[in-house]
Amino acid sequence: AEDGIRDIGVTGVQTCALPIYTRSVNIIVPAGAGTVTLDSYGAGSYRTSKYLVQATYGTLIYASEILLTHDGTYVYYNEFGRVTNLANGALNTFTATITNQDTINFNFTNNLGQPVTVTVNRLAMNS
Repeated sequence: AEDGIRDIGVTGVQTCALPIYTRSVNIIVPAGAGTVTLDSYGAGSYRTSKYLVQATYGTLIYASEILLTHDGTYVYYNEFGRVTNLANGALNTFTATITNQDTINFNFTNNLGQPVTVTVNRLAMNS
C-alpha cells in the first residue's frame, strides 16, 4: 500500500509512503532582537508544516504547536495547544510569511525583554 491505497490481498499493518521531513533547531533570541526567523524553507518543497515550540527563560516556559500551510501566495497558520506558566502569556509572538512567493518563513518575536531560548521541531509534508 505504498501509494496509500489499501491492498485487500495483504494482511497486517500497511503504511503509506508519505514524504515527511523533520527538523530541530535551538536558538537563543536576545532581548530587543525584534522579529527573528526560526525556520525557512522553499514553498515548492513543503505545503504543510507543524511546529512544536518551546520558549524558556529561567523557570518561565511557553510551549505551543503551530500548524502552517500555504497556497503559494499567502501563508495560513494557527497556534493551538498553548501551555505556559506566565500570568499574561506574553513571552513571545509567532508569525509566518512568504517572501517572493518562494520562501516560507516561521518567525518569532521576543516580548519578554530578556534573552529567550527557543527550541523548534518541524514536521513537514511535501507539496
